[in-house]
Amino acid sequence: MLPDALSDQLWELAQAATAARVQLPNVPGLTEATAALQDLTITLADAPTAGDRLRVLAGLQTSLEPSIEVASRGPYLVTNASRLVDWLGQQLPLQPQMALCRCGNHR
Repeated sequence: MLPDALSDQLWELAQAATAARVQLPNVPGLTEATAALQDLTITLADAPTAGDRLRVLAGLQTSLEPSIEVASRGPYLVTNASRLVDWLGQQLPLQPQMALCRCGNHR
């Protein structure tokens, strides 16, 4: 668990990146950075806080259509997916913005 001040700063960065992502939807580098910040702020928070943050971030990017983009020499950029499964058909945890490496691992 992160110290509260660092957790709060990371949360603010994730929200700012998500807002910027909505304003600039066609910038793959920003999309990938947003995915990383969302993942960090959700993964490193305790369960109740993580759930709250997940809902806020999803709300911030509701105007974005669900999509999968292939970044040039980069990951698959998954936006607002309603369901995601691995090659065995096992449901994977969802976040509003995700970057999936081409080998199938979640980043």
